[in-house]
Amino acid sequence: MPKGNHVFNHFNKTIENAFKGLIDAAGIRTEMGVAINLKAAKVAPLSQDAAALSSRLPKAWLKFKEIASSAPFMQWDEMQDSEEVAEDDANSVAYGRAAAAFTAEIVKIAFPATRAGARPGAHWMIMLKTGYDGAAAARFIAAGGKDRQRREAQVEGTRLWVKGSLNALVSTWIHYLKLDMDGKK
Repeated sequence: MPKGNHVFNHFNKTIENAFKGLIDAAGIRTEMGVAINLKAAKVAPLSQDAAALSSRLPKAWLKFKEIASSAPFMQWDEMQDSEEVAEDDANSVAYGRAAAAFTAEIVKIAFPATRAGARPGAHWMIMLKTGYDGAAAARFIAAGGKDRQRREAQVEGTRLWVKGSLNALVSTWIHYLKLDMDGKK
């Protein structure tokens, strides 16, 4: 079994997968008619992929880039314990279910018939609750030795960022997705 239970589940990867799902479902393509490569668009702001997203989803694309480049995500993988990863960890299973439901609701935004009824925010709230593994956090902090206080501050600061700033960013991103897909400015 691999080692390293993450203190926080990968909200950033879930958001990226949901956005990719919407882009694919909506059939958003480059000028050349090629499917969007979201990873390429993130690192190459002048690419055809980025241009297509800027054109079709201007507000949502800007907010997505802001979310994706958030500093706490750069330290995400650093915050894990050294225990074996359990296959059926209840926290991860619950997060996985909420993440799949969140992605499905984001994809509904791609279609006019289901856009108004899409409720990704409800599943996002479940992700917020299940996306933090308190037991892994305690083990990560305890293993810090002389670095224990720094680790505790890092975990608590990230936890507060997730519940506050990230939550606000994602809520705004969802709103912008709906506006952009409706073609509203």
